[in-house]
Amino acid sequence: MITVILIEPEGEGNIGAVARAMMNTGVSRLILVNPKCDHLSEDSLNHSVHAREILQNAVVLQSLPDAIDNSEIRIAFSRRIGQWRKRDYSLQELTEHLTPLRDKSIAVVFGNEKHGLSNEDILLCDLLCYIPSAPGFASLNLSQAVMVALYELFIAFQGADSFRRETAPREEFDEMIGTIIGTLENLDYFRTVPAWRLTKYLNKILHRASLDHYDTVIIRNLFQRVNGMIIQMRKELDAKTDDTENPPTTNLNK
Repeated sequence: MITVILIEPEGEGNIGAVARAMMNTGVSRLILVNPKCDHLSEDSLNHSVHAREILQNAVVLQSLPDAIDNSEIRIAFSRRIGQWRKRDYSLQELTEHLTPLRDKSIAVVFGNEKHGLSNEDILLCDLLCYIPSAPGFASLNLSQAVMVALYELFIAFQGADSFRRETAPREEFDEMIGTIIGTLENLDYFRTVPAWRLTKYLNKILHRASLDHYDTVIIRNLFQRVNGMIIQMRKELDAKTDDTENPPTTNLNK
């Protein structure tokens, strides 16, 4: 199931056109994060044509974390790149990646018409996708970007064979990441490297691997075992240190 998330949209007509694009491609769930206009205005409803019900059922929230909370795969769409904006997939590559996962709850996240997605927004998503366009004028209108993305996913999902990949539930995936990071913290790995940075990159890398339940169990158990070894080694080192600092006393009366 696909959910469209718009962050701080400003154009009433744009929101209506997004709803129409959703109706054209069989997507019904729309979330608006801190919208800057009335999504139920006459202009918005007129642009939606026969998709008024999507606007009427749209969920309005104040933050992106709340909007993506129930999604298993979160995809940010942006044409801009930078230190924290490494592109994971083009749109065509994304459809290939998501086709076996089409039964998952997938959130596609689009930014404000003027500024797009912030670095903070992108860091909250799992993968970053871009829509190829002419370099002379690469920016797409918000509703056009949503239409292109949903159309490509619609065609890919409709034409797919019966194969569906059963990946691990989101909770298991996040628990595995937490175990890896916890083990590295126990090794004092993050003295000079921020934990959030590596967490983000591991999340991206392992999401692209489409791990199933067995995969996440193996990786989690591996790091749990390593963590146990670290704890045991530290206990043994502490015991040796105590023996060195407090040698046994000799009874001189014997």
